[in-house]
Amino acid sequence: MLTDADRRHLITVRGHGGIGKTSLVLAQCRELVQNGADSPYDAVLWFSARDIDLTIRGPKEVKRSTGTLADVWRRFSEVFGGYEHEAGAAKEFFEASLRENRLLIVLDNFETFDNQRAAYDYFDAVVYPPSKVVITSRHDFQADTTVQVDSMSWDEASRLLVQTARQAGAEPLMTNKVQSAIFERCRGHPYAMKLAAARLKTQHAVISELPSVLRDERLLEALFRSSIEDLEGDEEAVFVFLMIGQFESGLSEPALRVVSEARDVSVDAAVRELALRSLIELRADASPWPTYDMPAMAREFARKLIRGHVLNAEVMQAASFVRRWPGLDLGRLGEAATAMIRDLREDRVPTASVGSVLTAMRSLAELDSDLWVMLARAQQLAGRPSTEWDTSFKRAVEENPERADILWEWSEATYDPDQQIALKVQAVTLDPSNVALASRVALLLNSLFAQQRRRYTKLRWAGLLRSAAAALETSFEDLDGEALSRLAWLYLHAGSKRGAKRAVGRGIEVDPENRDIAKLRERLERGF
Repeated sequence: MLTDADRRHLITVRGHGGIGKTSLVLAQCRELVQNGADSPYDAVLWFSARDIDLTIRGPKEVKRSTGTLADVWRRFSEVFGGYEHEAGAAKEFFEASLRENRLLIVLDNFETFDNQRAAYDYFDAVVYPPSKVVITSRHDFQADTTVQVDSMSWDEASRLLVQTARQAGAEPLMTNKVQSAIFERCRGHPYAMKLAAARLKTQHAVISELPSVLRDERLLEALFRSSIEDLEGDEEAVFVFLMIGQFESGLSEPALRVVSEARDVSVDAAVRELALRSLIELRADASPWPTYDMPAMAREFARKLIRGHVLNAEVMQAASFVRRWPGLDLGRLGEAATAMIRDLREDRVPTASVGSVLTAMRSLAELDSDLWVMLARAQQLAGRPSTEWDTSFKRAVEENPERADILWEWSEATYDPDQQIALKVQAVTLDPSNVALASRVALLLNSLFAQQRRRYTKLRWAGLLRSAAAALETSFEDLDGEALSRLAWLYLHAGSKRGAKRAVGRGIEVDPENRDIAKLRERLERGF
């Protein structure tokens, strides 16, 4: 991007504190300078708003060298004009130089720059290709192009750890085992790994000291305090940050939504704000749902911040709810829903918490359509009105219209007798291979017709009887005498003597001793 001088006039290099943004851009700038005449720029300018240096001995406060637009203009005029211009003249000199030269301007640690939005808009307006502005920041300013700097890969981390141990005179101690321990605990965070490697005295000591390295108060404050302070007043974003920080392996999107929706927290807005400040990251490769995670040190900062925080009780309660249901934190929704139903069945859910469990299951069902039927079961176990579980069963059928088993379960649960009959007929129509169920439905319809013929109109009776008969017909050659007798009655009630005779004839073949078949044959012969 830097060598393509005709495009991308403004680039933001974004990432967590200590992730290596400055090192990356600095290395690229040095390479451009070393190219001499082949460089696409007449000059490379580095302006730093850094107020904390991340040294090998830990964070160290420093005075910003550049923190305002006036500082940029002034320093530029000193370097290229040979003297310090008055503020207005310095600005004119800077802008004129931009028009006449190919300049690469780097604004390091832009998140500590004063009036960032105004400064960003200014550079966006005055800089044109072939000149460029590169911003390094923990925050996202929606630049023309954003480059995300992520944690190191294993190969990169291994080289960094060996190099740092070599500088500390402890390279022989940096074995593969030690490298793996540091890499896994630091989650590939370069600065954290460098701090750990620099303290390498013995293999055992560096591993045992890792927690204290990551929990260093000064380090955590330096890397994350300013980003959190930017969120002052955004209680929802802080809640989400503290919540994610309670889980070592991150928190699945469904779990986060379950606890957030119960508290009327806008997950999307909160996540967007946290991501813009590089406080969390989305692992889209997580299975089966995306997972929100954060660097190891960000997690330590969240755990430090929550002590005495006004949201402590709310976050801890939410985290406890997620942990209670195995698999929820990892996005295994079916496993979590099964655990909820089990605890409801075994009366292990306090009465005051039943509503929260059902609300959580509803949220999960919105994400996984297979869970609507599980919500219906939970509502039954919780003693909710039948209208509630009827609604859930209906949603389950709408989401899974080919699932005959859901229709049958709904038919067994509903209190509406007419709906029960209609659902059973629909179920066997969808799955006619289940001969036993089709035969049961045939018996039900034949009995009802004999006792309450006027219950339905002729049209509705015809639809029910013929649907059940059609289901049995699909297995006609495999039906036993009992099922064939029920099929014959379905045809008779539907007004099809021809169908009844056919079923009776087959019944005599497969079960000549069947009394129902014999009676039906006699009646048909008498013109029944």
